[in-house]
Amino acid sequence: MRETWLARLIAWFVGLLLRRVRIDPAWIAEVRAAAARGTPVYVLRHLSLVDFLALDHLLRRAGLPPIGFVYGLEKWFYRPFRWIFRAWMRPPDGVSAERHLARLLRRGVPVCIYLRRRPRTFRRRTLRLGPRPLSVCVRLARRGVAVTMVPQLIVWGRRPSTAEPGMMSQVLGPREWPGLVRSVLQAIKGRRALVVRQGGPCELGAWLAARRADRPASRLARALDTALLRGLERERRAVLGPHVRSHARQATELFSSARFQRELAAVAHRRRMPREQVRLQAAQHLREIAARFRVEAIEFLAIVFARVWNRIYDGIEVDPAGLERVVAAARRGPVILLPSHKSHIDYIVLSQVFWDAHLAVPYIAAGRNLSFWPLGPLFRHAGAFFMRRRFEGDELYVTVMRAYLRRLLLDGCHVELFMEGTRSRTGKLLPPRIGLLGLLVEAGLGLRGRPIHVVPVAITHERVIEEGAHVRETAGAEKEAEDLQGLLGARRVLNSRYGRLHVRFGDPIDLHAFAAAQALRPEHAADRLRWRAAVRRLAFRAAFAINRQTPATPTSLVATALLARENRSVRFVELADDVARLRDAAADLGAPLADTLAPADAPHPPWEAVRRAVELFAADGTVAVSGSGERELVAVDDVHRPRLDYYRNGVLHWFVEPALVSLALLEDDDRASLADRVGRLARLWKHEFIYAADEDALPGVARGLEFLERHGAVAAGSGPRIEITFRSVLRRVGRLLLAFVEAYRIAFGVLERTTGRRRNAEVVSRCLAEAERSYLRGELRVYEARNKVTFANALVAARDAGLLEFPSPDEVQVPPTVHGSERLLEERRRLERLSRALA
Repeated sequence: MRETWLARLIAWFVGLLLRRVRIDPAWIAEVRAAAARGTPVYVLRHLSLVDFLALDHLLRRAGLPPIGFVYGLEKWFYRPFRWIFRAWMRPPDGVSAERHLARLLRRGVPVCIYLRRRPRTFRRRTLRLGPRPLSVCVRLARRGVAVTMVPQLIVWGRRPSTAEPGMMSQVLGPREWPGLVRSVLQAIKGRRALVVRQGGPCELGAWLAARRADRPASRLARALDTALLRGLERERRAVLGPHVRSHARQATELFSSARFQRELAAVAHRRRMPREQVRLQAAQHLREIAARFRVEAIEFLAIVFARVWNRIYDGIEVDPAGLERVVAAARRGPVILLPSHKSHIDYIVLSQVFWDAHLAVPYIAAGRNLSFWPLGPLFRHAGAFFMRRRFEGDELYVTVMRAYLRRLLLDGCHVELFMEGTRSRTGKLLPPRIGLLGLLVEAGLGLRGRPIHVVPVAITHERVIEEGAHVRETAGAEKEAEDLQGLLGARRVLNSRYGRLHVRFGDPIDLHAFAAAQALRPEHAADRLRWRAAVRRLAFRAAFAINRQTPATPTSLVATALLARENRSVRFVELADDVARLRDAAADLGAPLADTLAPADAPHPPWEAVRRAVELFAADGTVAVSGSGERELVAVDDVHRPRLDYYRNGVLHWFVEPALVSLALLEDDDRASLADRVGRLARLWKHEFIYAADEDALPGVARGLEFLERHGAVAAGSGPRIEITFRSVLRRVGRLLLAFVEAYRIAFGVLERTTGRRRNAEVVSRCLAEAERSYLRGELRVYEARNKVTFANALVAARDAGLLEFPSPDEVQVPPTVHGSERLLEERRRLERLSRALA
C-alpha cells in the first residue's frame, strides 16, 4: 500500500526538523548487523508517534530498509491520523493487526512495536502494550522464522525526569512517558540534542533456546517484554541519569532510611547525646555537603565553557576505546571516576566529556574551599558536593558523608573523586589519599547485587593554567586562597593558549570482584588496619593505571629534551631530533603518544608538534627563541627550568626504570648486586614515583636493563659483570633523575646540621635556602632541584630509612644515634658520587 501525499509531506517536514542531527556511524553499523541476523522488529519504549517518525527518518537517511508496519498506533486517539499514515498504521481490511504483523515478519519486512503507553491522567502506573505483538514474534520464532528484536532508545534533549511531577506532568504525561502533545513539544525543543541508542539486540531464536520449551508463548512474551524494557531503561539512565530530587526530598529519603537511623542512634549512644540533637547536626552536615543538581546549570556551563574552551585550548583528545569501555560500564551501573588532578579545569573536563558522549554527568567531590560565591552555588547545581579537607575523628560527619555517598550510588549516580586530595604542584601523580575513597568503597560494597566499577582517568594538560602558581609554591611561596579571579585567571587566561587536553580511561575495575579477591566485606570496615590496607591496594592499582594511561605530549617531551642538555641553548633542528628519540623511547616503554606525535619510529621528527610546544613555552617567556632557519636557537634560563621540570615530571614515570638501572650501573657494573642497588634507590624515592600496582612493589630491573640493551648502552650477556658499551647513554638516561639526586643530597646535608626538634616547615625552608646558596656557589647542578615538595618528600624518606623521627606531624628530629653513626653523611656522599658520575 502506498503512502499518501500528506504522509510524504509530514515525512519531509520531519526530515527538515532533523536535518542537523548527525547519525552515529556506529549506530548504523549496529542496526545493519542486527538486521542481517533476521527480520528486524524495532522496539520503542513507549507509545509515541513522534519517536516513530524520527526513527523512520533516521533509518531512511542511513539507507536501511524502512519500517513497513507499526503495531500499537491503531488506538482511538490515533485513528484520525490513520488515513495520513495508511501504509504504516493500517492493516488491510478484514485482517487483524496481529495477523498482518505475522505476514510481514514472514516476508522479512521490518516492523515496529511499543512496550508501554503513558499512565492515565492522575495515575502513575503505565499500561503494557508489548506482550500481544511479542507473542506473535515468539510463535514465529518457534516455527523457525528468524526474528531479531532491535530495541531503540530515542531521547529528546538532556533533561532527566523529576521525582516530583507537577500538574503539567499529570495532564500531558511525565517527561519519561509523554503524551502526544508533550512529545511534539519535547521534539521541537530538544531536536538538536536528539540521542538515539540501540539496546542489546536479541536474536529471538537464541533467546528462546535458553528458556523452557514447554512454557506458553504468552508467558515468554511477558518475560521478553520485561527484559526489553529493562534494557531500554538502563540505556535511558546511562544517558539522562536518575530522577532529579529536590534537597528536601533527598533529606527526607535519607533520614527515613532505617539503616541511617540505626547509624545515627549508634553515634548518639557513643556521644551520650539526645537523638534529636544528633539528627539536627546531621541535617546541618547534609546541607553543607549535598549537591543540588539542576541540568540547567550543566547546560549553562556547557555554553560558557564552549566559548572559553575554544579560546584557550586547541581541543580535547579523548581515547575512544577507553570511553567505550566506560560507556559499557555505565550501562551496567554507577561508575566511580578517579582522575588525576593538576588544574581546577579538571573539575569540568569529565563532565564535558560525558556530556558530549551522551552520558549522565558525574557528581563531583570538591573541597569546601571551592564553595565561594558565585561559583560555589553554580558548581553545586552542576553536581558538585563539598567536603571538608579533613574529617577524621568527626564520627557524625563521616556517618552523614557515607550515607550520602550510599544514596548517590543507590540512585545510579556516577561519582568523580580526585584521590590525590589536591592539585599536583610538581606535575607527577601524587600518592593517593584513601579517606573519601574508603567511604565510597564501603558504601558501594553495602549495595549487594548492584554493579559498580572504579575507572582510573588520566587528564593530561599540554599547558596548565595554574603553572605559575604551582612553580611559585614549589619555590617556597604560600598557597594562594581560591577565589573567582584566581580560578579563572581573568584576562591573562583568556589571552593565552594552553595547547590540548588529553583524556584517557583505564580499564574499569569491578568493585565487587576486587572485594571478593581481597576477601573484603562491608563489616570489615570496623577493622581499620585491614580495611585501609585493602583500600590502599585499590587506590594504588588505580594510580598505576592512571600513570599507564598518561600520554607523552609535545610539551612534556620538549621540556625533557631541553632539561637533558647541559648547555642552556640548542638549535631547533637538534631539539626536534631529541624529541623524536624521546618519543620513540617512550613508545618502546609502552607510553601512549599524543596524536600530534604519532606514529613512533616515523622517518622524520614531529616538526609541527615541536614547533607548537616551543611557541607555547615562548609565549610566557619560559624559553627564548632567536635566529631563523638552520641557526634558530631555543634557550632556557636557569630560573625558568622549574617550569619545564613541571612538564617533564608528567612523563618521567615512563623512564624511571631505565633511569634507576642507569644510576645503579654508574655506581657499579656488578650484575649480582644490581637489583639491590636499584631497590635501594627506588626505596629512597618511593614517595616520588608509583612503580607498580602494589604500593610496596619495586621497579622492574629486567625491563630497565632490556631497554638499555635495545638502545646500545650495555651489551647483552649473562656474565658476572655488565658490559657498558656507551657510558654517555647511561649518563643521558640517568640525568632524568639528577634533580632528585641533587635535592636529596641538599636535604641530607641540612639534616646533618639539624639538632633538636624543628618544625617541618622550618627544615624545608632551610633546604630551600641551602639550595639557593649552592646554586650561587655553582655547586647545584640543576636549578629545578630547589623544590619544596621534593624536600618535604626527602624528609619522609629519611624517616622511612630510620634517619629521622617525627615526634609530631609538624615536627622533625634527628635521633642522636644517627648523628653519632654518620649515616646521614654516608647517604649524602653516595648521592654526591652519583651526581659526579652524571657529569
